[in-house]
Amino acid sequence: MRNLLIIALVAFSFAAFGQQPPLTGIWELKRTKDGQGAIKELTLGTYKLYTSDGKFSIMQLTQQGAILTHEGSFELDDNNGYAEIVNDQRQGGNIDQKQNELTYKLSDNGDMLTLEGIIILGDGDQKFKLYEEWKKVNVPK
Repeated sequence: MRNLLIIALVAFSFAAFGQQPPLTGIWELKRTKDGQGAIKELTLGTYKLYTSDGKFSIMQLTQQGAILTHEGSFELDDNNGYAEIVNDQRQGGNIDQKQNELTYKLSDNGDMLTLEGIIILGDGDQKFKLYEEWKKVNVPK
């Protein structure tokens, strides 16, 4: 229930304040790649919430309810560079605090986001090749 309230509050803030930076909103994870590079369609609900002040949260739906897995801030640069600074890992916890080898790409109409690059695991000696496709959730105004 708490997580649904968070989504409602975020959606309200997006509607109330008009034009927002390009990632601002709620995104649902749709596709990723497996270890061999094959695209995997995802059916389990994973959502990323971006706020206009550079914060993000990741929420995952489970049979036990919704859980927040990561929270932090993000940075974009002029070369499509993307970095997440993970401040709070509640689940799945061996991601390094700062991911700085990622790029992002928005579709022409702004409703698909692709994140790609290297995720640093553990003490920085392990790396994971990341590929994610996120679809923007249409929040009624």
